[in-house]
Amino acid sequence: MLLFFPQAYVPAAPLQSRVCSSLQAITPTQKRKGKNHIRWDERETLTSPDRRWKLDVFPVFDGKDNHSPVQLTDCADSKTHTIMYLESEADVHWGPDGNSLLIVDEQCAVCSDLLLFGDVESRLHEEKPNTHTKSRVADEIHHAVEKRVGADMDLYHYAVEFAWWQGNSLIVSISVDSVKKDTDGSAAGNSDKMVGHCYGAIVDTKENRLVRLVLDKELRKEYDGHCE
Repeated sequence: MLLFFPQAYVPAAPLQSRVCSSLQAITPTQKRKGKNHIRWDERETLTSPDRRWKLDVFPVFDGKDNHSPVQLTDCADSKTHTIMYLESEADVHWGPDGNSLLIVDEQCAVCSDLLLFGDVESRLHEEKPNTHTKSRVADEIHHAVEKRVGADMDLYHYAVEFAWWQGNSLIVSISVDSVKKDTDGSAAGNSDKMVGHCYGAIVDTKENRLVRLVLDKELRKEYDGHCE
C-alpha cells in the first residue's frame, strides 16, 4: 500500500512591503491647518498619495534653536535621507505623479520659501545628495522677483504659497512687500512706505528650474492662483 503524507504547509516569507502604511495619527495642528501641515515640535508622519514615500518629522528639544530633522524614506527599500531641518512650520505638497515633492518652509509669519524635489527617487538615491540643487529654483525665483520689483527697492516680506500642479509644471504664488532704499542702500526708515506685489512662478519640476514669472492678473486668470 502506498501511503502519502502531504508536506506540511509552510507559508512563504512575506515580501518586503513596497508601500508605506496609510495609517498615521493626525496632530492637533493638522486638524486646524490641514493634514499636510507640519511643525518642528510635533512628531508627524506623512505619506505620498501612492504610498511609495514617507516623510517624518522628529522633534528636537534641546534648548537650542529649533532644528528638527525631516526625513524622507523610500518604502520600497527603506532608504532614508534627511532632506531639511525644520525651524518653524511647513506645508507639504505631493505631486500628482507621486514622485514630486514641494515643501513650503514657513520661517516666520510673513516669510516663507520653498524646497522642490522634482524627482524624489533620483535625489534620494544619490550617493551624496546635493542640497544646493534642491534650493536652486528657490534662488532663481527670488532673483527674478528682485529684478521685477526693481534695484532701488528692498524685499521686506517674502512669502511663497502653493497654487497647483500642471503636468510637469508647478505653479506657486509669491507675495512681496518692498520698500524703497535710502541713499545709503538700506531700507531703514522706510518701513511705513511698503508696496505690495503679487507674482506667479511657473516651475519645470523635471529640470528643477524657473520657466517664467507672471504678474498677478495672469496668475489669477490662467492658473487660478492668488496671493494672501
